[in-house]
Formats: sequence, structure tokens, C-alpha cells
Amino acid sequence: MISIFIIMNLQENIQRIKQMMGLLTEQEQENYSTILIFGPQGVGKSTLTKPLGKRLGIEVINTDEKIRGFQMPDNIRTKKELWNSSRDFEFDGMKKVLNDYLGKPVIIDIGGSHGVWEGKHLEEIKSMISQYPNTFLLLPTENKEKSKEHLRKNLLKREHDMEGAIEYWKKLLEKDENWFSNNGYEKEDYLDLLEKVKNNDKKTIDLANYWINRMQTRLDLAKSGDVNWVDFDINDEESELVKPQPDYFEDKSDYFIDNMTNSGIANHTIYNLDKDTNEVIDDIIKVLI
Repeated sequence: MISIFIIMNLQENIQRIKQMMGLLTEQEQENYSTILIFGPQGVGKSTLTKPLGKRLGIEVINTDEKIRGFQMPDNIRTKKELWNSSRDFEFDGMKKVLNDYLGKPVIIDIGGSHGVWEGKHLEEIKSMISQYPNTFLLLPTENKEKSKEHLRKNLLKREHDMEGAIEYWKKLLEKDENWFSNNGYEKEDYLDLLEKVKNNDKKTIDLANYWINRMQTRLDLAKSGDVNWVDFDINDEESELVKPQPDYFEDKSDYFIDNMTNSGIANHTIYNLDKDTNEVIDDIIKVLI
């Protein structure tokens, strides 16, 4: 029979190894539930939360994957109306995510616009998370202008992801039947569009050319850095919706930083500019309670 002392020593050694690796025990996981990470678009939340989850040994929930499907109502005419409508939709989505995961040993990676609230929306979100002290606002730096500059650079890097989407539409026009298999796109959707292209469906062909031209223009501008940014104005009640324009780059960084900083939605603010991911993770773990 295995000695109880051998078992105890084995458990102690496992615990020491976990501590050396920065991993949490099951009991510690319960103590640290739930961790919420807020931050503006482009700040690097996903880059942080995945290794943070691995380090702590707990699951990461990304609200961008949970809150989807917003469709603009037909009666929307102004940017303000669109913003308010999207706020209502995302508020309902955030409530569901919080109801599903608060109290569990998880990290909730809160997509940029999912962490921006005002009025009754803010009051209700804060009420839901008030008993959870591990709420973090991730920003590049205390200097807002430097933060905005850094966020814009990161937002432009996202435009580089369009290369795959451009190739998608080009392959359709080339009637390539095999391309989709290794590129993570839905086979049925691709083949459905492909069949329409083969049948010379003008609407589908025009759509493909539209997206190729639009995305290529944005990609070229992003790579050049020659972008005329338009700051989002939450108080703009009259500006009509901007028709899809490939050279229109709207930046919500200013508003997001002000709102998230002043709303008190997070208990801790962590700055990540010029820090590697492990340094930021260490900053977070130091204040976990």
C-alpha cells in the first residue's frame, strides 16, 4: 500500500510546481473568480488575456464571440441613433454574459465597445460587477494623447487582416473550388457564392469586386499610414450616417478612454505601453484578491 506520507509529499510537490509556474490551485481559482478586463479597441486585451488565462489555469471568455448579430434598424438616420441602438443591443448581450459567467473562475475579455456605458446602462453593469474586485482597465499609458497614437497604430495593423478576405473574393472570381479548405472559411457559404459566380450572377460578381476594391483601398492606406482619422463625437446628434467609404477611418479612442476612466467601471488600471506581456500579467497578478 502506498504510504500516506508519499501521497502527501507528492501533493506538496505538485503544489510547489504550480506555484513556480504561476498556476492557481482549484481553491485559489475560486478565490480569484471572476476577472474582468476592459479596454479600448486596439489596446491588446486578447493578446493579454490568453496567456493570462494559461498562466492562471482558468478559462477566457471573449465577449466579441458572445455578442454578435447586431442589425441596423431601417429607421436609423444619424450616427447618434445608430450608436444608441447598438448600445441597447450590446447592453443586453453584456448582461447575458455577466449572468452566465460572473462568480465562475474565468477571465472575461470585454470587447472595446462592450465596456463603454452611460446612464442606466452603466448603473446596472456596475451593480452586477460590484462584488467582484478583480476588474481591470487596460490602457497604453497615463498620457491620453500618447495612448490615442498607440491605439491608432494598432487599429491600422488590424486592417492588414483584410489580405485574407481580399483573397477570398478573388478566389471566388477565379472560380477556385479548392481554396476554402485550408483558410478557415465556411465551405457551404463559399460554394454557394461560387455557384452564383459560375452562373454569371451579376449581383454576386459586383459584390465581390466591390469588396476587393474597398478592402484593398483600406489596406493600402493602412500600410502607408496616410490616414485622415475622424474622432467619434458622442454628443453629435445631427450628423447623418456616413455611406460606406473605404477612406473613412473613425476613431473612438478618445471617447473610450474618457468613458472607461471616468465611469469607475474598473477597480484597477494597468498600463501596457513598452511592456512585454509577462510584465503586464505580473502587474495584474500582484493585485488579484
